[in-house]
Amino acid sequence: MRTSVKLDSAGRLVVPAIYRKIMGMKARDEVMMRLENDELRVFSREVAVERARALVRKYFPGDEPLSDQFISQRRAEAASEDRE
Repeated sequence: MRTSVKLDSAGRLVVPAIYRKIMGMKARDEVMMRLENDELRVFSREVAVERARALVRKYFPGDEPLSDQFISQRRAEAASEDRE
C-alpha cells in the first residue's frame, strides 16, 4: 500500500486516515519513528514493545514473566552460595 503526501510549511506530514485506521492510531497518540535504509518507519509504542518482547523471548522462552524467571534464578544462586 503506497500513497503520496506533502510536507506542510513546518515540515509536518499527515498520515492518511486509512493508514491510521489500519495501524490503530488515534489523534494525539504518540508514535515511534526510525530511519532505516533512507526510509522513515512509523509505528506505535505497542508495536515497539511487542517487537522487544519477541526479541527477548528468543533468549528466554516460556510463558512465565521474565521478572519471575529472574527472581527464581537469583534465589537459586543465593541458595547455592549459602550452601558453600
